[in-house]
This record gives sequence, C-alpha cells and structure tokens, in this order.
Amino acid sequence: NAHTFHNMSLLTSRHCEFCNQTKAISSKKSYKIPIICGTTSSGKSAYAFNLAKKYSQVNILSVDSRQFYKDIPIVSGQDNTSDIPPNVTRFGQRFLKADQTPNIGEFQIIAREIISTTQKENKKLIIVGGSGLYLKAITENLTNTKVPPDEIFRKEAENLTVSDLQNILKKEDSSLFNSLNNSDINNPRRLIRHIEISRSKPKSEICNLRSDISYDWIGLRKSPENLQKSIKDRVVARLKNGAVAEVEKLQINYPNQNLPIYSTLGVKQIQKYLRQEISKDELIEKWCIDDNNYAKRQVVWFKKQPQIVWYDIDI
Repeated sequence: NAHTFHNMSLLTSRHCEFCNQTKAISSKKSYKIPIICGTTSSGKSAYAFNLAKKYSQVNILSVDSRQFYKDIPIVSGQDNTSDIPPNVTRFGQRFLKADQTPNIGEFQIIAREIISTTQKENKKLIIVGGSGLYLKAITENLTNTKVPPDEIFRKEAENLTVSDLQNILKKEDSSLFNSLNNSDINNPRRLIRHIEISRSKPKSEICNLRSDISYDWIGLRKSPENLQKSIKDRVVARLKNGAVAEVEKLQINYPNQNLPIYSTLGVKQIQKYLRQEISKDELIEKWCIDDNNYAKRQVVWFKKQPQIVWYDIDI
C-alpha cells in the first residue's frame, strides 16, 4: 500500500544507480542484482514490485521453498497476483507437484539459468525471498547441494523415530551432529537430509560462480509488534481467500501425510480445524504463533549474514 511505499523511500533511493543500469549491461561486464530478503511478512514482495516500476521489463525470482508448490498458492502466499506490475514476469513459483520434494541443487540450476537468460534479454532481475539457504545457493558456492535424495533410505526412515535418526547421524558424522542447533536436531526431514549428505561419497562438486554478476543484499525488518500484526492480517486474509478449501483438496489428492508439503506453515492447523479439533479463532492463533516462531528463526539465520544491509521499514 501507499504507506508501506512511503516508509520505504530510503530504500528506493538506494537503488537509483539501477535505473540506468539496463542500458549499461551490454557495454559493461558487470550485472548487479538486488536481493530483497527478510522475515516472513516483512514487506519483501511489496518493495520488489515498487522497485520494478522503475524499469521497462523486469523478471522477479521468488525464493520461498513453499511457493515452489502448485497446490498451495493461497497458504504459501502466491495469491497476491493483483499487485504485480504489468511489466513484471515472475519466476520461482508453482513448478513442483505436491508429492515432490524441494531440492536446493535443482533450484540452484534453475535460478542460475533464469539469471543468465534475463541478462541476455537485457532485462532487470530482482530476487526476493526469505528462504536463506536457497538464496545462498544462488550467490555462493555451496557444497552438497547436488547430493540426490536417497529414496530407499527415505522409505526406511518413514518408520524411524527422531531419536533413531539422531543416532544414525551421530554414527555417520558426529562433528556435524554436534554442530546442529536445536531446531535441526529435532527436525526429522533435516536429519534425513544430513544423513544423505554424510553418506555421499565423494562430496558434490562445487558449482562455479560467474565473475560478471554481483549481488546487492537488502534486508527489510519490522518491529516485533508490527510484524505480529502483519502476520495476523495475512493469516486472516489467506483464510478469507480460501486456504481451508485448498488444504481440504490437498488431502484428497495427496493423502500421504509424510510429504514435505504438509510441513508448510498453516497446513497442520487447517487440518486440525477440518477435523473439528480446534475453532477458527484457535486456528488463527496457532497459525500466527507458528509464523512468528518461524520469523524468529529467520532473524537468527539472517543475522549471521554480514553482506546484508538492513533497513527498518517502520521508520
């Protein structure tokens, strides 16, 4: 909205140098890409759309691992298409089926192809998202992103407890296990992935970076009070737009509850509501709590990234 854009005027001025950059791309060997990052509900998409209005043709690459899924556009926040400027083409959404698993290595390839194509077409590219590791996979040489899923082990792991997985990882790589935070240690999906990587021999090759591309990391943050309000407003809007019916359809088409898509924020709460275990008010409350906890984890991760220049958008 207009108020949000007014508060972001400082950030917009920081990108004045980009306004004339499109013409310069062909004559210079440097292509600068802004990365708009931050927690969930921090206003990243709104700022990216506002920035896009300064260029004739813009590609926006969304980096949110849950927005990769075709089947949950409302729950994952892909439904704000009315705000997209007409000069913008959006990438990074709706390319996975509900029974597929997001993979950083595959996304890395897709993202870098989009970057190359956008540069060749002499267009502006803006990257926007809050999935930190996926952002780093684009901009850095991350190892192990190309280790393929071990489908046989994943099938076996369906019958294993978190404690079982922890013990396996301890045996495979005790130093890695000891370096994990509490969230990773108790997350079966992440434990499985760590085990797959530890068992991979040899380790994945490093994907080469292009020296003619640079990234300008812009972090957006809100005060805890404003962030909580934004999260609640968004949850209420998604429910109004049909999130419950979306999850109901998902359960019918893909009944396997072990699919990663079912760990998407909001899905479990909606399922409890559909089973009449909680009221609508409780659904909103529990969904907001999960979103706020996720935002706190994002803050911890982003604070460790020194390349990000942060802006308080409440000012």
